[in-house]
Amino acid sequence: MAEEKENIEKTDEPKEFGKAVFDENTKRPKAKKRISDRVFMVDEKSVYMHRVKKLWKSFRNHILSGIIAIACLTAIFAFLNTKNYVLGYELIIDGNVVGYIDNTEIVDEAIGSVAEVVKPYIGKDEKYTKSPEYVRRLVVKDECLTKEAIESYLLKNLDYVIPSWGIYVDGKFVTAVPSEEDAKGIRAEYLKRYCGVEYTDETILETKEKYTYSKDYSHAISEISTFEEAISILAGTDKELEKYVVVMGDTLSGIAEKFGMRSSVEIIALNPNLADHNVIHVGDEILVEKAVPLLSVIATMTVEYEEAIPYEIETEDDPNIFKGEYAVVSKGVEGKAKKIATVKTENGIEYKREILSEEIISEPVTEVRRVGTKTPPQFINPASGYLSSQYGRRWGRNHNGIDIAGSHGSAIKASSAGTVTYSGWMSGYGYYVVINHGNGYETAYGHNSSLLVSVGQYVSQGQTIAKMGNTGRSTGTHLHFEVKKNGVFQNPLNYVSY
Repeated sequence: MAEEKENIEKTDEPKEFGKAVFDENTKRPKAKKRISDRVFMVDEKSVYMHRVKKLWKSFRNHILSGIIAIACLTAIFAFLNTKNYVLGYELIIDGNVVGYIDNTEIVDEAIGSVAEVVKPYIGKDEKYTKSPEYVRRLVVKDECLTKEAIESYLLKNLDYVIPSWGIYVDGKFVTAVPSEEDAKGIRAEYLKRYCGVEYTDETILETKEKYTYSKDYSHAISEISTFEEAISILAGTDKELEKYVVVMGDTLSGIAEKFGMRSSVEIIALNPNLADHNVIHVGDEILVEKAVPLLSVIATMTVEYEEAIPYEIETEDDPNIFKGEYAVVSKGVEGKAKKIATVKTENGIEYKREILSEEIISEPVTEVRRVGTKTPPQFINPASGYLSSQYGRRWGRNHNGIDIAGSHGSAIKASSAGTVTYSGWMSGYGYYVVINHGNGYETAYGHNSSLLVSVGQYVSQGQTIAKMGNTGRSTGTHLHFEVKKNGVFQNPLNYVSY
């Protein structure tokens, strides 16, 4: 019996996983707890839910992996797009890497074009061919070779050598062309294109340098120039230094433009003495860089033109007019002359004119002027002190006088004799005095602390008219002093000295 009971207890384990197990004695389901070290009791619903959760977890992991993969691909494509990358090829010709392309068709077209170029120079039985190789690469579209670039590479690497006509300028080899006809025609065409003047059948065109050609040179096809290429080479410019004398109205940028220089910076680089001030004056000599072609064209022509004849000026003294000024009594009239001259130009710029004949069409009429002999008013310094501000641009606007800084209450004197036309408060100037000296001259005195004269009063030169102050729009004790001539502001330092 004991053995039977033991056997019963040993077999008292679930026969089928997933179904409830009943106790033999109580007839009740056993607790779903561990009945061995490794086995758990679960019902069918629990197993189903367990499988669903496992499937969902697997599905979720796959979805998450897919999202991450898509995000990575999107980021990669965005990066490639910003860098303008495309799927292209590495081009290899004759074992050499030429560059990158995005289209193999242009390589075939380039090879075909070069074949046409070399066709006249190689034998009838010989054919120009190339066998390009391509390797797939991710390339930057902007860096891909063009058809023209591939053609240029192929032409530079030709190994065919043919007889040709070398072109020389002053005995120096410049380029070569395939025929004598081209060598002759290039000079004639160049003269017409680059003479720089309107020419006629009577115009004589010649080159300044000696132009020659000969069939004593053999070149690779890649060194042979076409008709147009040879002309461009001859017109290519060199640079030479030249001294230039500054004239009225010149600016550094204007001079740079005149000589084909990029900017005034290049002129300053050639003339370090200008770097500090960047200022030029009439008569200054500065170095400039002049552009000159390899082959210059001299044009000689006969021209007929009219030219003005300047009139003479006759003067008479007038004691009522200040020195340096004049009044026109009768206006002069220019005359006219018809001239015939021989003119020579170099690259369109005239450098010589010889008058062959001259015919007067109308005589000039002399101008008569009254010239002043009267001494202009003399001015003295209106105050004691030192110059604290100049005449001209200041703080973004014009400063129409000078400022003399001094002590508060010191004397302000009339710079020259005259009649007071204003004495009172003036917006911005504070206490202000204006004196008319006659013959168009006026002086003005601002920022005073007090005034000692009145309108209509005649004052003598050196008479005290006010006291120095700091009234109006002022930043300190000083005199603002102005000089006008015929209503136009003048630089007071042309009349007084500080």
